[in-house]
Amino acid sequence: CKTNYDQLKQQTMQFLIQSAWVRQEAEEQGVSVTDAEVRALFEEQRSQAFPEERAYRRFLRTAGATERDLHFRVELDALQDKLTKKAEQDWEKVTEEDVEKYYAENRQQFRQPERRDILIVRTKTKAEAEQAKRELESGAKFATVAKEHSIDEFSKAEGGESLRIARGANDKP
Repeated sequence: CKTNYDQLKQQTMQFLIQSAWVRQEAEEQGVSVTDAEVRALFEEQRSQAFPEERAYRRFLRTAGATERDLHFRVELDALQDKLTKKAEQDWEKVTEEDVEKYYAENRQQFRQPERRDILIVRTKTKAEAEQAKRELESGAKFATVAKEHSIDEFSKAEGGESLRIARGANDKP
């Protein structure tokens, strides 16, 4: 029960934070919805989801929700839709020169460390590493040697292959 409670509490907090953010952003952007818009959207969604009044009432009881709760969610969805449309309109005003200028001014933000795909056999001792190296030099398949000698379970399971490793992120040889 405690785990379920903690999850529900976390979900509730996330919903409340998102709700506050959407309302604040809408206010800053000059975006709003009228009560009439919310009622119309609510009725449209309700009639699609619950063609019969009885089914709708049953849903409210089992969900532990009120119409006010549902109106609140519809209002948030409508605000989010309007904010998205406004942002899309603003994006259309961004030129290629704007993008290039922003990139040039914020180049550090877009840097990615150099990455490589590597084959690795990680061992506990130098002697074990040298044994693995001798087997490889005598023609043994890398995957076979990795599965036999490697202590790294992830790369061992992948036949010694580690993909997209950032420079400096791996142990010293």
